Amino acid sequence: MTIAQAVILGIVQGATEFLPVSSSGHLVIVPYILGFPNAPVIFDAMVHVATLFAVLIFFRKEFIDIILSFKSILTKEKINDEIKFNQKLGIMLALGTIPAALAGFFLEEFFTDFFSKPVYAGFFLIVTGTFLIAIERISEKFKDIDSLNINKSLIIGCAQAFAIFPGISRSGATIAAGMLCGLTRESATRFSFLLSAPIIAGAGGFSIKKAFFDGTWAGMDLTIILVGSFFAFVVAYLSIKFLIDFVKKHPLNIFAYYCYAVGLTVIVSSIFL
Repeated sequence: MTIAQAVILGIVQGATEFLPVSSSGHLVIVPYILGFPNAPVIFDAMVHVATLFAVLIFFRKEFIDIILSFKSILTKEKINDEIKFNQKLGIMLALGTIPAALAGFFLEEFFTDFFSKPVYAGFFLIVTGTFLIAIERISEKFKDIDSLNINKSLIIGCAQAFAIFPGISRSGATIAAGMLCGLTRESATRFSFLLSAPIIAGAGGFSIKKAFFDGTWAGMDLTIILVGSFFAFVVAYLSIKFLIDFVKKHPLNIFAYYCYAVGLTVIVSSIFL
């Protein structure tokens, strides 16, 4: 892998991890289009860790408030409405993480097969686009994150599990599921980003462990890893900020059209080229 390839893949990972266009799909499609070799496992793991740091830093206040809210259980301090909200949010995030964690752990080999051919990513990008178009038409968008309950969190979590398929956008699926559960577009987006942290951490940690056990980390140039991770972090942070501002005023249709265009292009090129 060259420095230029690391920059491109870092930018792709950073942008598509949080925009509703599927990072996994693009990391299958972009190397296919540009003729890049498959990225080493350790590189893939570290750019994921970089995007994790981006979301943790962007939402640092929210994550700190959630962690500190559970301190009251030990100190037995008086619980106000803010503490109750943060405790509930922490529990909902934990519940929403369960489906994807179970799917990733028990069905890893099943999902791996879908990463072997770009045509799968193209097909699932079209599915993502359809989700985004449909949800803007059928959802009732009037509730805040505080309206979340166990059932809604598990529904959003199942959507996140479905996003293990390459081409199914994790953010797109969870935002759509959140809106289907009645959340506003902005609230669904914020919850989606908060929910991403445990899954990205788990996936990154698993990949790092795999790289160390199979020895693929040993021959990897540290400079390439650092360059790719830097670009992934910066672009991911900017993408989070962009999408939160975007969804306050605009529907998700533009991302759906993008998914349709890329998905159809990949399918046609896979079949006829």
